Amino acid sequence: LTRTVSGKTGRVSDVDVTLSGVFHQRLADLELALVGPRGQKVMLMSDVCFGRGKRAGFTWDDEAARPMLNGDFCESGNRFVPSNHEPGEYPAPPAPPGPLSDRLAVFDGTDPNGEWRLFAWDDDAGSASGFFVERFSLDIKTRPPAAVAPGVGALELTEGDSTQLTLVRESSEGGKGAGAVRVASTPATATAGNDFTPVASTVYFAPGETVKTIRLDALTDGLAEGPESYAVSVTDA
Repeated sequence: LTRTVSGKTGRVSDVDVTLSGVFHQRLADLELALVGPRGQKVMLMSDVCFGRGKRAGFTWDDEAARPMLNGDFCESGNRFVPSNHEPGEYPAPPAPPGPLSDRLAVFDGTDPNGEWRLFAWDDDAGSASGFFVERFSLDIKTRPPAAVAPGVGALELTEGDSTQLTLVRESSEGGKGAGAVRVASTPATATAGNDFTPVASTVYFAPGETVKTIRLDALTDGLAEGPESYAVSVTDA
C-alpha cells in the first residue's frame, strides 16, 4: 500500500499511522512494515494479536500506552506502540530487508514529502488469508529545520595562520536527521585570494550530528597592512 505526501514544510517531529478495514483469518500471521520516503523503516506489527480481524483497525503511535501482545486480543480502534515479537524475522523482497526499527521516531528529522510504503505479508502462508479495504493514513507533525550558526561571533588571525570555525546545529524538537548548510565568504577590507582563501561549499551533517568545522585562513601577501576583515555566511539550512 502506498501514500504520497506533498507540500509539507519542515522536518518530521512525530508520525502516527492508522490502518482501517483489515480482514484476516489469523491476525498473528499478519506482518506490517512502514518505509518512509528517505528509506527509514519500522516494523508496526509482527507475531501479535489473536483471533480474526473482522473489520479491524489500529493506530500505531510511539506515545501510545501499550504494545500489541502475542496471543492477546487486539481490540479494534485502539492505539498501540509498534510491536515486534520476532525481531530477527525478516520478509522476502520486495518488502524491506532487516533490521527494522521498533519506533516511529526513526522518521524524526527527515523530509516527510514523497512516497510512504506499507508492506504487508503473511508469515505462515497457506494457513489463513486476509485483505485490506482501505489504505493507511498518516498523521505527520513537522518542525522547522534546525538552525545552524557559527559557535563564535568573530575570529582574529595573524597572516599566515589558519583556524577551524565551528558550526553548531541548534537543539530542536524531535531527532535530527541528515542536514546541510551553505557556507560562503564575502570580502570586506580583505581581498579574496590575496588576503584569504575564499570559502564556498556545502557542509553536511549526518543524522544526529550537531557540530562541524570549516577551515579559515589569513594569507601572507608581503604587504604592510593594518587589520583587514572578511565575512562568512551560513545559509540554506
